[in-house]
Amino acid sequence: MKTGKELVLSAIKLETTERVPWVPFVGCHGGSLIDVGADEYLKDPDLIVKGQVKAADLYEADGIPVSFDLQVEAEALGCDLKWEKLNPPAVSSHVLDTKKLSDLTIPSLDAARIPIMMDAAKKLRKKLPYTDMVHRLRNPA
Repeated sequence: MKTGKELVLSAIKLETTERVPWVPFVGCHGGSLIDVGADEYLKDPDLIVKGQVKAADLYEADGIPVSFDLQVEAEALGCDLKWEKLNPPAVSSHVLDTKKLSDLTIPSLDAARIPIMMDAAKKLRKKLPYTDMVHRLRNPA
């Protein structure tokens, strides 16, 4: 039987798999799993790691995203966010209200919360190398 990582990669390549891989989109829900509000959770790489690992363990996931936060890119482009404790942030302004389309550039890796997500990704990768994530969580070395 294939590991979770192998199942996910096979599915991405449109190969036949013995079962559908399970990769839950966990965003601020990861914060609720560790009793932390979205307004704090989505701004701290260590909290993101803790919540995503908890979700992967609870849901016996084959893979886990760093975070399901659709506002990271909008914020990096210059949009304002309205933060809530129990919900993901909401985009509260439009970048084209203050800039011309021709002035926009692709955000760099140091824009807004992108460094937080990159740091969380590095830490998750070390914590969950996906050789067989569920087995690793249940039977740590």
